Amino acid sequence: MELIARLGEREERIEIRREGDLYLIRIGEREHRVDAAEFGGQGRSLLVDGRQFEVVTRVLGEGRYRVVSSRGQDDVEVLDPLTHLARQAHAAVEASGAETVTAYMPGRVVALLAEEGESLEPGRGVLVLEAMKMENEIQSERSGTLKRILVESGQAVESGDALFEIE
Repeated sequence: MELIARLGEREERIEIRREGDLYLIRIGEREHRVDAAEFGGQGRSLLVDGRQFEVVTRVLGEGRYRVVSSRGQDDVEVLDPLTHLARQAHAAVEASGAETVTAYMPGRVVALLAEEGESLEPGRGVLVLEAMKMENEIQSERSGTLKRILVESGQAVESGDALFEIE
């Protein structure tokens, strides 16, 4: 499993693999062997590379957690790579006026949900992109007019390929 974790301004790509009773966790270039046992519902006793830690996690919201240990507490955001890329694209859109929406990962367009010239509101589905064996509805992030659809149903796209334009 691959995740993106953010603590303040620091952001790390994390890969988690199960190996018997242990987890192999790669954070950046470092790999750790972790044995984990649950206690008290939200608590975990962790043996990380031979060092003992006890942590309690509390869900703050979607993908956001408060982690408390003897070292203090931190609020951490954990995202799957697809959500992370979508948020990055959304931030880039807000910084500009007109918007060209691009594919955030390779896939295949399986359906067009809107037509050129149509008025769009935030959250309105424009097309469906199949990626990683999942269908993802690509929605308008803002109000505007669908200026051009740059793909057609059945078309394969690569990460970064333009899908449609909103003005």
